Amino acid sequence: MAATGCTLITGASQGIGRAFADVFAEHGHPLVLVSLPGTGIDAVAAELRQRYGVDVVSFSLDLTRPTSAEALWAAVRDAGREVEILVNNAGVCASTPFLETPCDVHDAMLDLNIKAVVDLTHAFGRAMRTRRRGHILNLCSIAAFQPVPGMAVYAGTKAFILRWSEALAIELRADGVSVTTLCPGFTRTSMTAAVAGADFSLPGVPLLEPRRVAEEGYRAVTRRRPLHVVGAANRVLTSIISVMPEWARRGCGRIIAHAGWW
Repeated sequence: MAATGCTLITGASQGIGRAFADVFAEHGHPLVLVSLPGTGIDAVAAELRQRYGVDVVSFSLDLTRPTSAEALWAAVRDAGREVEILVNNAGVCASTPFLETPCDVHDAMLDLNIKAVVDLTHAFGRAMRTRRRGHILNLCSIAAFQPVPGMAVYAGTKAFILRWSEALAIELRADGVSVTTLCPGFTRTSMTAAVAGADFSLPGVPLLEPRRVAEEGYRAVTRRRPLHVVGAANRVLTSIISVMPEWARRGCGRIIAHAGWW
């Protein structure tokens, strides 16, 4: 029996990941949803099956474990699914000064924000290359464009994802596999509330809604765009930052630290 083509979304139990699940399901995509144990991913899957009538498989898995990517790839294969679109959404953030933050917090960010993304892309990307078709969407952030004091490791992980994804998009283009980097700004999620406060706002840049991020991400994937920044204000901001000399970017970092925006 032929495997069912599907979209795999990590961190799908809430926030942007949950919004991605809704958007892809609305467009008729069979889904594989992944989230931490205890986050209610099975209930999310059941709701999506009932609401949209699509095939949904769910897995509870800690992606920071060393063998999680291989375990997930095998589980998806054994379930008779074939990943056509990989959405690397899961991530974690901390907003405290580097030396005041325990190393295990930094390690968790590195493991989830970088290592898990690289490992999952390697595991599922090889099958996409063999089939000569597939799409990879890596959730990034406008923090990738700018030094962010108080969120140095988080911003560093996103800077890695941005440059690595851009290089991967070039590498895999001839193999029929597209790679899209999606960069939202601050979005109304529990993670934003935890790191910046429930009423956080950046001057002149409103909070994004998860649904908008997911919808723009979906369009970017289907159009095979290598990079998409969500929100007009964020696109202007990142365009300006991208042409700044290094000394000016560092100056912006000092302003951010002084203002306490992060």
